[in-house]
Amino acid sequence: MGLSPRYFRWTGETWHRLTLRWMDDFFNGTIRVEDKDALLTATIFLQLEDRLPIALSAPKFDRWPLRPDGTMDRDRVMHGATLAMDAILGRTLLTAAEPTVIHAESRFEHRRHKAEAHWEPTHDQLELLARALTKTGVAAGLARRILPPT
Repeated sequence: MGLSPRYFRWTGETWHRLTLRWMDDFFNGTIRVEDKDALLTATIFLQLEDRLPIALSAPKFDRWPLRPDGTMDRDRVMHGATLAMDAILGRTLLTAAEPTVIHAESRFEHRRHKAEAHWEPTHDQLELLARALTKTGVAAGLARRILPPT
């Protein structure tokens, strides 16, 4: 049993699967993309048993900021990661110490992270993502689990 990530890129019309090598090259700055100001991605982890998908994680949708030359803007990516950590740890650590105190700062960090580093696809985009998952060998019934209940 193991986990296998699946990376997808939204191009404005459809999802394209990205390889782990492509993602590594993008993070290392050796790949340039022609998107406007951010690369919109979805990451899904598959649980495998005998190399067959048996479960999947909820998709994580990220907005990777780009520089004018099409490479990843590492400073803005690190800023987004810092916001995410502050939002998560602020709620966890401070709430445990003072359960009756509401810490607004972690809420503000969470909102800023959502605005700067996260994106929400439409239902139609999620439908297309489920179809793209089936092309990677995931059963249609399992792939449709990423869709919100209707």
